[in-house]
Amino acid sequence: MTAMRDTIHQLFINGPTWDGNMVSKPDRDQGVKAGLIDRAEGFNWLTYSGVTLALELGFAGEKK
Repeated sequence: MTAMRDTIHQLFINGPTWDGNMVSKPDRDQGVKAGLIDRAEGFNWLTYSGVTLALELGFAGEKK
């Protein structure tokens, strides 16, 4: 879960992120299968469910 947490954190803090800059592509793929991450045209971003999870994990306080 640590790498998945890092992937969710990255997308929550940084917003849409290019494939080449992802912390973990395997965890990104797992997040896509779980409905937490969506992707198109080489970019990745959190779905509504992914944002909800990020908020539950307490990442809102880090967002500037």
